[in-house]
Amino acid sequence: MEVKSEIFEYTWLEQNILYCEFLRSEITLESARLALDQRMAIQEGKVVYMIVDASRVGKISKPARDLMGSPEGYAKLHASALIIKSSLGKMLVNFFYKFSSPPVPSRVFNTKEEAISWIKSLA
Repeated sequence: MEVKSEIFEYTWLEQNILYCEFLRSEITLESARLALDQRMAIQEGKVVYMIVDASRVGKISKPARDLMGSPEGYAKLHASALIIKSSLGKMLVNFFYKFSSPPVPSRVFNTKEEAISWIKSLA
């Protein structure tokens, strides 16, 4: 099953690995809420491994970051891999992870292949 909007695209890579690509350069609270609600609908209550490709994203609003980093944002996830191309973005996310202690294993990667490899090592 594939779900696509103007903001994001969800694709199942495997039965328990869900891939989300953000298609816009900015994530607002509204777009983060829509993406989260859509993810929960796609998962149908299943707990999954998540890969999020945010390589096109240049700006995330604080309310969107708060939502994505909340227990609700991590709900029904075994682990989360984030793809970011920017070195600065990767550094900021790693800093956030260090001090926020995500409730599931979470890492940042440069490529989809690296993210998939890590997720498969956990599955």
